[in-house]
Amino acid sequence: MSNVNNVSVTIIGCGWLGAPLAQALKSQQMGVNGTSRSDTGVAKLERQGIDAFECQLPLTEQAQMQFNDTIVIAITPGLKRGKKDYADNILSVCDMAKKTEKRIILVSSTGVFENHIGDVDEQTAPDLSSEKATLLNQAEQHVLNASEYNAVLRLSGLIGEDRHPGNFLRKAQTISATQAINLIHQQDAIGLLLKLIESPKLGGIFHGVSHCHLSKYEFYKMAAQSIGRQFNALPNNDDGKNRIVMDAITRDRLNYSYQVDDLVHWINN
Repeated sequence: MSNVNNVSVTIIGCGWLGAPLAQALKSQQMGVNGTSRSDTGVAKLERQGIDAFECQLPLTEQAQMQFNDTIVIAITPGLKRGKKDYADNILSVCDMAKKTEKRIILVSSTGVFENHIGDVDEQTAPDLSSEKATLLNQAEQHVLNASEYNAVLRLSGLIGEDRHPGNFLRKAQTISATQAINLIHQQDAIGLLLKLIESPKLGGIFHGVSHCHLSKYEFYKMAAQSIGRQFNALPNNDDGKNRIVMDAITRDRLNYSYQVDDLVHWINN
C-alpha cells in the first residue's frame, strides 16, 4: 500500500459519483481536482469545495497541464444521446497519460456483458454483438493497453440515498421474475475506487456489484413498498436470459469489505 498522502488525483467527470469521490479523497488529505465541460460546472464544483477546471474531450494540450498523477475517468458513454466518440475520447486521455507517466482508472460498466447469459466475472470475455458492448470494450482496451498499472472498474447498476431503486420502474407494466438484479451502492463504488487509488501498482479489470441477486420483480416490488410507492407491475417469465455479475476476484485482490452488500436490509432500513 502506498502512502495515500502522496497520491494526487484528477477526476474527469465530477458528477453523481465523481463529486463524492473527490470529497472522500479530500477527507483523506489527498490532492484532488475535478473537471467539468463548462464554466458553470466548474463554478458548481468549486462551491462544493472541489478544485476544478474546464476540460473538453478529446483533450487539448492546454488542459493536459492541470492533470494530477492518477486520473479517474467517470464519464458516461452518451449512447442514449447518440454519441459515438466515447472510445476515442478515452484514447486521447490514454495518449496523454502515456507521455506524462500518469495512471488511469476507468469507471466502466457491466453493460459490456449486455448480451451474456449466465455468470460473468472479471475474466469473462465480453460478447461484442451490441454497439454498447463494443464501445465499452474499446474504451477499456485503450486503458489496459496504455499501462499494466491502469485499472478498469466495471460497475453494475448504481443506487444510493438519492437514487433509490423504489423509484426506478414506476411506469413499468411488467417486470422480469427470472432475471436477477446486479446493483451496487454509491458508497461501495467510492470504496472500491479508493482502494484502487491507494494501490498504484494494481492494474487490470475489476468488478463492483453487491451479493444481492434477487429477481428484478421481487426486489423492485420490495424497494417501491419500502418508500410507500404503489407497485402495480406484474411479474413476467421472459426468455430467461439471466445474467449474474460475479466479483470474487476483485474482493480478493482489493481485500474490500462492502458497506452495503445486503440490499434488502438497506432498503428496509
